[in-house]
Amino acid sequence: MKEIFTILIIFLTFEQLFAQDLIVTKENDSINCKITKVKNNIVFFIRKHNTNFNNNLLSINQISSTKYNYYKDDAISTEKISLYNEFYPHWRLSGNKGYNYLIGIISNDVSYEFKQYVKELKKGTNYSIDLSYYMKNKFGVGFQYKLFHTFNEMDNIYIITSTGATKYGKMSDDITTVFIGPFFTTRLLSMNKLNAFVANIGIGFINYYDKKVVVDNYTITANTIGLSFGVGYDVGLSKNIAVGMQLAFTLGGLSEYQLKDGSSTQTVKLPSDSYESLNRIDLSLGLRLNSSK
Repeated sequence: MKEIFTILIIFLTFEQLFAQDLIVTKENDSINCKITKVKNNIVFFIRKHNTNFNNNLLSINQISSTKYNYYKDDAISTEKISLYNEFYPHWRLSGNKGYNYLIGIISNDVSYEFKQYVKELKKGTNYSIDLSYYMKNKFGVGFQYKLFHTFNEMDNIYIITSTGATKYGKMSDDITTVFIGPFFTTRLLSMNKLNAFVANIGIGFINYYDKKVVVDNYTITANTIGLSFGVGYDVGLSKNIAVGMQLAFTLGGLSEYQLKDGSSTQTVKLPSDSYESLNRIDLSLGLRLNSSK
């Protein structure tokens, strides 16, 4: 008798392990599923569609009745639920293109024309590539490359040389700033694990390059350390492909730079109240490639 009772308990345990639940909605739809959680008047469940397992949810107000262990099959076993919950994309490759704006303040000690000239230089185009690896569902590390470019020019300017001569020509700036470095990242995946809110923070190396013309040709170069912050949202088109929007900030400043005129190079040190700000805000759109391998 004891052996029969033990076998019966084992049988019922396995029957419950593999049995599926039934949800009947108020629209009289029957859903064969496995209920995983009930919280805040929301029923969370996993439903099999063809060969895929999808996370779903319904408000209790939408449900007429539920029956646990209603279906006696192993379409969605506990093991499969565990494996499904553990699945998430480990790798994320992101490419973006968008609009940049330098947020440094323009000095009031310059002419109106020059202030308008600098305002145009504050606007530009940004390109970025991020590669992230998530060790856990929500946390990971990555490496990023960001490029900012801007250009402006002004005709009919003049300069007075050290000899007192006047030279006429144009002024232009062709500026490229590159940020490269590691970052920490966190994300929140949607129920179907296709959409995600992503945030990251990193530190990196900034290279500044300005192909400058003030009647004569010059080159300005500088290097510094900066910080990068970003938030974005990805919308999945499939398990491996998504599109997304990203808002990012880059912080940095120059205390000195190298000025080359073609025949010599000099280091120009800036006073502490006149550091060149590289702070900027980026708004971009792009493509994301995800992989669970």
